[in-house]
Amino acid sequence: MGRLSDRRAERDRRKAEAGPDAYLGEAVEIRRIGRGLFGEGGGLWMVAVAARTTELHPVTTSRIAAAWKGIGDW
Repeated sequence: MGRLSDRRAERDRRKAEAGPDAYLGEAVEIRRIGRGLFGEGGGLWMVAVAARTTELHPVTTSRIAAAWKGIGDW
């Protein structure tokens, strides 16, 4: 558990040093991925990838949902 929290702390420290554009860039990339998923496999692909992503990466479902708002039925 400590290792995951250490990685999150390091990621947050790097983003803080990079400034607010680092957070904006991540949201833009998440949205681009959502559009591609919807175009290729519809909402089912989006749901599957969002679920798996939150298992593998410390990205919250709410951040993905916010970035994907308005794509398909999201």
